Formats: sequence, C-alpha cells, structure tokens
Amino acid sequence: MNAIRKWAREHPGVSGLLIALAACLMLEAALAARLNVMRARAETQSEALASMEELAGQFRALKTRIGAGSACLAESGNFDISAVERIADESLRRRIVQSESRSERHGEDAIERTITMSFAGVRREDLVMYLAAVEAKDPAIYTRTLRLTPSKSGNDLVDAKVNLSAYEKIPTTSQ
Repeated sequence: MNAIRKWAREHPGVSGLLIALAACLMLEAALAARLNVMRARAETQSEALASMEELAGQFRALKTRIGAGSACLAESGNFDISAVERIADESLRRRIVQSESRSERHGEDAIERTITMSFAGVRREDLVMYLAAVEAKDPAIYTRTLRLTPSKSGNDLVDAKVNLSAYEKIPTTSQ
C-alpha cells in the first residue's frame, strides 16, 4: 500500500487521470444500467401501442359494418345516459367514472345529442362489445371519439373516454 502512495506522490498527473478514468467507468456502468431499464420500458410501451392500434382497427371495422351515424334517432328517449348505461353489463357499469350529456342545435331541423363517458380499468374486448351494442341500438348512434390509455390497474386493462353522438330531428309545429 505504501508503494502505491509513494508512486502516486511521484506521479500526481497520472494518478489523477487514473482516478478520473475510474470515475468515468463507474458513471458509464450506471448509464448503461439506466439505458437497459429505458429499453425495457420502451418495449412495453410499443407492445401497448400495437395493442391499441389493433383495437382501433377492430372498432373501425365494427363501426363500418354497423353503418353508424347515417340516420336520425327513431325515438328521442332512445339515446340518453340511462339508456346507454343500461346496455352495459354490471361489471362495466361499475367501471364508469364519469358521464355527461349535452345537446347542440344544428340548423333548423336537427339536434345533436352527445354523451361523454369515462371508464377506468376495462378490458378492451368488453369495451368493443359494449360500443357495438350501443351503436346497434339505433342506426343514428355512433362513436364520435374514443381515447384509450393503458390502465395503471393492470396489464390487459385500459382507461377509456368515449364520446357518443346521435342526431335527432326537431319536430316541426304547424300553426
């Protein structure tokens, strides 16, 4: 040990460079470990993205097959929050964290009714089947937007925000 100290005193520049090299090697090892963690995280995110894209494709196919949004509502009571919630099974109904309804007049003869619902921790398959059932209720009902995010509660679950829409004719009154 004394020989190393003696050598370090005799060669301060080289010993300083050796200490700096050792510090750089430790930093490089720490950065390599962090890089491996980030690569693993990116891999899981890319799998989730691929799954979401597949779900969106399935949803578009269902929407095209049903022909959603091509008509006005047959009955005005056919499309409200309670009617839409009744379609969901009990387990999906418990996952609804928020729902709201709005109406907006379009022109002289139509009202667009929209229902926005947020779900927490639902299976994608259950959500697709639910949206297909809602849109099958009336040809005028369609899913305007669907936003999915991976759920923090499980790998196979998603959080979803759905915006459903339908047009209703305003009855004309003759005087």
